[in-house]
Amino acid sequence: MTQRITELRTIGNRTVYAGWIKSDPDAGTNPFTDVYANDWFYKVVMFVYEKGLMSGISATTFAPNTNITRAQIAVIFYRMAGSPAVEGKNHFTDVEYGPGTVGLYDAVTWAQQNGIMGDFDGKKFGPDDPVTREQLASIFYRYAQVKGYDTTQSGMAADSDLLDLKGTVTRAETAEMLHQFVEKQGLKPVAASTGATEWVKPAS
Repeated sequence: MTQRITELRTIGNRTVYAGWIKSDPDAGTNPFTDVYANDWFYKVVMFVYEKGLMSGISATTFAPNTNITRAQIAVIFYRMAGSPAVEGKNHFTDVEYGPGTVGLYDAVTWAQQNGIMGDFDGKKFGPDDPVTREQLASIFYRYAQVKGYDTTQSGMAADSDLLDLKGTVTRAETAEMLHQFVEKQGLKPVAASTGATEWVKPAS
């Protein structure tokens, strides 16, 4: 059991009151010790985790307030596409093929080959670089184009807290945008030929 600050009152630079509650991560299907049932992002994090769209940075840590990286975004969209077989290689000098990196290499190669994510200088992908809201909105848009989806439903919320397009995106915010994208596009999970799960728009 942990204690979490819920309210702070200050006078000048002195804290004069702090409100606390005792809170535990949900003991059901939630494996993350940093995601609580009363967090604003709880439902969307559980959605993307349970649906296999996002995983934690470890077995017990989701890192909701950590910036999402380009490598993580590539893996997310690759998973959403059903982890398709990838032919050929990418030209990036900072994404190498080898033990422990096959999934990332395939995801980055797939994202490049399909025009969903590019490079910075023709040589580097920048796998550990953070992603801005503007960049993520463009990635959602290009993915929707590739899949033939309605590009007016980009998955980018118009809420005031998302208007800072140059600001970086946290993992919790990414979970929220993914959830919105899936809901707005009406995507449903199906078994892909690779044995993975692909998110598709059912035929009307």
